[in-house]
Amino acid sequence: SNEFSLTTPLFEKATIKLANGKTLTIKANHPEKNVYINKVSLNGKEIAANYITYQELMQGGVLDFNLSSTPNKSRGIAESDYPHSMTTGKIVSIPYTTKDLDLFIDNTTVDLHSATKDVKIYYTLDGKEPTEESALYSEPIAIAATTTIKARAYKDGFIPSRIFTIQATKAVFKNPVSALAKENGTNFHYYEGYFSAVDQIQKAPLVEKGIIVEPSINGAKQADHFAFIFTGIIFVPEDGVYEFMTTSDDGSVLYVDSIKIVDNDGSHAAISATGRIALKKGHHTYKLQYFEDYEGEHLSWGWKKPTSEKFENIPASNLFIK
Repeated sequence: SNEFSLTTPLFEKATIKLANGKTLTIKANHPEKNVYINKVSLNGKEIAANYITYQELMQGGVLDFNLSSTPNKSRGIAESDYPHSMTTGKIVSIPYTTKDLDLFIDNTTVDLHSATKDVKIYYTLDGKEPTEESALYSEPIAIAATTTIKARAYKDGFIPSRIFTIQATKAVFKNPVSALAKENGTNFHYYEGYFSAVDQIQKAPLVEKGIIVEPSINGAKQADHFAFIFTGIIFVPEDGVYEFMTTSDDGSVLYVDSIKIVDNDGSHAAISATGRIALKKGHHTYKLQYFEDYEGEHLSWGWKKPTSEKFENIPASNLFIK
């Protein structure tokens, strides 16, 4: 279509060198708090549509987003303002749910909706493809076990939607290990070499191993091209679903009870990744892998406990050596 949809920028300013040698600068006012587009202009000329063409972009210059904390409901509402679709005919929008169905406890309900008005949504709970002979959605669906939900929306005169598929996963709590946890600390193995993924770490020469208070890369003997593997036992203070996080530059991967929970692998700047697991109160094993490729190094981790609203550091007092 040669059209690029306009959405709120992530950054206040970004500069792109185009293939024709020109430069395009994208600007936005406080996108961290202003999530709605009030107005867009290219080189001072307002763009009323919700898209910009390839030819316009290749002119270079300044693409300026005027953002707001409240929506401008008068902008981009004409049908001519919509980006063109490669699909012909009227098609029902795919169904969706507003519920978080990952690791629910006891039971939950699933709501189904479509952005297309006045549709009928049919669904299945046995993995089969939904048709108009399937169950008709009329109220939230009660789920008490891990279930694959498939749904399709229909409307007279429209092509049926694509099939929406989601798995509602019931939490199965991992039992604590029987290993003794008498001494606080973390086991570490330190390596040096060139890495682009954590599975390469143990192929490199082991330089040092020992015990430290908690996972930390402060003991690295060089600025770049090194790796750590931290292992031990972590005390979980209550039953529930825990969300773990690692922030790393470059890659990190966290296993709890031998299950990969956080995958933050690969060479990259400092970014965060999260993952969830249902744990019973007690001691559980963990393995945290990290490698530093080049240009900056960082590693930190944390958890969000079942009764917490935010992530917090994992106390060193909860960590024990094997």
